[in-house]
Amino acid sequence: MKDYLGQVTLLRLLAVLALVMAPHAAFVPLWETAALAALLGWRTLAALRQWALPGSLVRVMLTMGAVAGVFASYGNINGQQPGTALLALMAGLKLLEMRSR
Repeated sequence: MKDYLGQVTLLRLLAVLALVMAPHAAFVPLWETAALAALLGWRTLAALRQWALPGSLVRVMLTMGAVAGVFASYGNINGQQPGTALLALMAGLKLLEMRSR
């Protein structure tokens, strides 16, 4: 039996993630801020409207796109700025696979 994450708990988690990531918006590329907002919005709507979460192929493609985008923006994925950018995107992507506690 799976222990599913409650809707109220998930919405609180999404709000906290948005608050934590908001100060970083001024220091990361615009596309990353838009991507993170889209991921948060997608997960919020999925929780509220009971949508199915994306499959593993979609998640892998989004992850590869995030890594490629950070690499294209910074020239590598090592270092403080690219690492922070990648961490922010991975936190957003983690929401798309989080079904249970």
